[in-house]
Amino acid sequence: MIDPFQISGITVDPGTYNHSEAQLVLMTNASKMFYVNARSVMGGSFGGTRYLNSGTLGFRVGDKFNSEYSVAINDLNLPNGSTVSTLFGARLSYSFTPRINFQGFVQYNSFAELWSLNLRFSILEQANTGLFIVYNDIYTYEEPNNRSFIIKYTHMFDLLGMRK
Repeated sequence: MIDPFQISGITVDPGTYNHSEAQLVLMTNASKMFYVNARSVMGGSFGGTRYLNSGTLGFRVGDKFNSEYSVAINDLNLPNGSTVSTLFGARLSYSFTPRINFQGFVQYNSFAELWSLNLRFSILEQANTGLFIVYNDIYTYEEPNNRSFIIKYTHMFDLLGMRK
């Protein structure tokens, strides 16, 4: 037996759903200093309709600094209710050298009234190994929900001595 489940506070009844969707996509060259991506999705979802509109604006300065700012608006109309949720995000990256970088990501979810933050400093060796210092923070307006500070070091070695 399949149980009902929730999407953004709306109960979805068990069943078989057959839907179609259409997408309109616009993408400019992400290797340029400024770039834009936009997507609009229209179609069915669990016996109702879904409209998702999203956009990203990117900005880069050479190979040192990259940033992206995005918004996604999801309008869901189901037989048992409807909701509109919005996600805002900002991603920043700065490379001090090809192997030393700092990255940050901030996101806001309007439905859950939830903010999340991820900061990472990396000193890389080969094959994405090295030192990673990571700070994560997830919180609502009232209080932190989850906070973590992680220091991780990974090193690759040749156990069988087969590497030349």
